Amino acid sequence: KLIDISVIPGLAFTRDGIRLGYGKAVYDKLLADLNVLKIGLAFSLQIAEKLPKEKHDLKLDFVVTNEDRL
Repeated sequence: KLIDISVIPGLAFTRDGIRLGYGKAVYDKLLADLNVLKIGLAFSLQIAEKLPKEKHDLKLDFVVTNEDRL
């Protein structure tokens, strides 16, 4: 296994691992068939209560912010 952990950027995240990306689904396609730990890195101001989610969107395992791990 070449990849164990993926650090995924985004514009915004929810506490339950939904990510608003940049609209190209690059990470969703890249990681769709891989069983890897998916981590979002964000500033606390990037955490939203709710974000839109499409069928192909991957859910992150957790999000780490400058204040805490969600």
